[in-house]
Amino acid sequence: MRNRIKEYREKKSISQGKLADLCNVSRQTINAILMQLKIINMVQYLVAKKYQ
Repeated sequence: MRNRIKEYREKKSISQGKLADLCNVSRQTINAILMQLKIINMVQYLVAKKYQ
């Protein structure tokens, strides 16, 4: 699972703060979502590696 939120932000040159404003949430919420995605990606990687 790629971090498409980050890819989108970088492609559109949008900061986390601006994205938060557009989504009507706080920047901290955007940051929490991105951190959870990193954890999910790490778990998926470790599971895949274990069963190779």
